Amino acid sequence: MGIAVKHLNKLITGNAFDSPKILKKYSKDASSLTIPPVLVVFPESVNDIKRILNFAIAKNDQRKSIPVTVRGSGQSTTGAALSEGIVISTAKLDKLLDIDARERLVRVQPGLTIRELNKILSVNGLCIPVYGHDDDTIGGLISTAPVDPYSSKYRGITKYIRKLEIILPDGSTIKTHRVRRRAVDRKITSKSTEGILYRDIRSLLSAYSDTIDKISRDHIGMAGYPNITKVANKHSLNLTPLFFGAEGTLGIIAEITLKAVPKQKKRSRVVAIFHELHTARHFLDTLSSLRPRRLEIYDNKFIHTAESTGKKTSGIINTVQKGYVVYAEFDEHRRIKLQKVRKLSPKLPSTARLFIESPSTKSCLDDIEQLINSNLVSMSNTTTIPPIKDIFIPAWNLSSFINDISLIEEALKLDLIFYGSYSTSNYHIIPNFDDASTITPQAIKKFYKALLLFIEREGGSIAGGTPEGRTKAPITNANLSTTERDLYLAIKHAFDPKDVLNPSAKLGASPDFAIDKLLKN
Repeated sequence: MGIAVKHLNKLITGNAFDSPKILKKYSKDASSLTIPPVLVVFPESVNDIKRILNFAIAKNDQRKSIPVTVRGSGQSTTGAALSEGIVISTAKLDKLLDIDARERLVRVQPGLTIRELNKILSVNGLCIPVYGHDDDTIGGLISTAPVDPYSSKYRGITKYIRKLEIILPDGSTIKTHRVRRRAVDRKITSKSTEGILYRDIRSLLSAYSDTIDKISRDHIGMAGYPNITKVANKHSLNLTPLFFGAEGTLGIIAEITLKAVPKQKKRSRVVAIFHELHTARHFLDTLSSLRPRRLEIYDNKFIHTAESTGKKTSGIINTVQKGYVVYAEFDEHRRIKLQKVRKLSPKLPSTARLFIESPSTKSCLDDIEQLINSNLVSMSNTTTIPPIKDIFIPAWNLSSFINDISLIEEALKLDLIFYGSYSTSNYHIIPNFDDASTITPQAIKKFYKALLLFIEREGGSIAGGTPEGRTKAPITNANLSTTERDLYLAIKHAFDPKDVLNPSAKLGASPDFAIDKLLKN
């Protein structure tokens, strides 16, 4: 145990570690990167976090730079949960602090998982309708603000956040919520960190008003801090949106107040199998008009790969030699909506197959759902090329983009798995190879360049469903206008003037982590 760990353990109630075993565990997240930290700390209180930050800043003042990154369950696919300095785990900050069932308000610590929160809320007939990994923490969901499969209908985690308690890098605490203009005027007269912050943000809103208007009109994806567009209105100011997708670069979330909703009704499922893309697209458009809570498309390669790992397919594998599987879930007025889907059956091509929720189809639909929910990334051969996840492609260009993928496969002799959410326009691509040794670094670079070109050509964004993190930031940074980049840098500096919090993510990411350079060695 090093001197730094011993010193830090004297300052906090929680525990700090520098053992190789723990450092190795926290050197990876759900991305393809490996970055060993110097220390891993498990704070147990707000005061612990403040002391960790004071420790890091003191080292920075001594020109021994120690960056700080907060980590929940480590589900980030862009390397944002990694640090070459101190990793703060929220594993011990996982408490439900208060619940007001009548007002549907719940106050939690950031390390509480969405699974545990919904388990608690369900007793009162409430929920937070977010679909994701059971171990996703509430703090992590806010920091990454993912476009989950329910987002089209339920708008994602950000809709349910009412207030945040934030620890700023200097150890001061602010509570973010909508503040009336007169109250903002009073705050900015203060010499406190909060007063200076409000003054800086209001100045940025004025100085970059044209840029903010342009971002509001034209910005695609979650790179930078585009939620600056949601901070101000005519009567108030709210800093909360800036933390949606900030990936721990602006402050550390210490406490969260959420507004729950009545628990979701029983669901019904629909699965359809098509040989042709245009018929699958037409069916998707029809289902979309019925407002399902989940609407997705999977290519035949996804089904075959999952089947090859032992997943049950209930016999559908023989019908998807070439084609697409459409999966939908309904949770309101489901009987009426299923009746409308049944009326579509005679109009489908003879080669199509339709499975609608009923006692006789339940077993088959269970198998299909388990199959499409499988973690294909870990099961398929992706050690050579990391998967490209959370791409935004507009619905009207989806067919064109899928054709683009076929062109890449043919030109580069690659096999690409495509799937994603039609309702949110958020998709994933997984390279899959029988013999990874035949893939050269030159072919890998050609693949990424071609894919990025087509994403841009189809009006999409590589950071469409999650923020850019480390892996995508060098690409998205290059696409920012000068004024956009200046604005985002100014926002980062207003919150974190000493660049302590996760400085290697987002705007500060190194080109070495660019997605087309991940495997340059």
